[in-house]
Amino acid sequence: KHEMSVELFQGGDRAENVAVFMVRQYAAILSRSAADTTLGTHSTRKITLEFTAAHRQQREPGQQKRPLQRMMIQAVYGYNNPEQQRHLSNALWDAVIGEKQAYLKRPGHSWASVITVGDFNAAHYSEIDTDRPGSNTREKEANILESIAGAGLHDVFRECHPTTRALSRTPPTALREQGHAARRID
Repeated sequence: KHEMSVELFQGGDRAENVAVFMVRQYAAILSRSAADTTLGTHSTRKITLEFTAAHRQQREPGQQKRPLQRMMIQAVYGYNNPEQQRHLSNALWDAVIGEKQAYLKRPGHSWASVITVGDFNAAHYSEIDTDRPGSNTREKEANILESIAGAGLHDVFRECHPTTRALSRTPPTALREQGHAARRID
């Protein structure tokens, strides 16, 4: 029904390939797409797509000239068990936050939008982000989500549903038997 375009990113020594599909209207205004080469062989853990509108929006008489609309999308695949891979995980999230801040500081980008999506492999609170019974204790990788929020990115789902228990991943039986919980990590 829709004509699609694809951007393909090939990862390092593992099967870390990523395909991003988009309708042709977005492909036509795609100004940059890249894997993060600063992450070495894990470069496809952060993919960045930048879009620039083809023209400015019309302005009403007496209004200032409107800026050209711009948007950056960061697709992120966080590390499983980031505590065991702290150096790699910290490098990934430092790159995400640093790129977001640098993007908004570029000339003409002060009104740009930044959207960070993906499989973060991080949950915040046990009570609402896992199926564990009990109190509202912080999950061990909650600091990742707190750093993201501190950088000005918002968990849109949590803002709209602050107390709803939501799960996006249920572990296989073998992991369940080892004590792994279902979690909201995406």
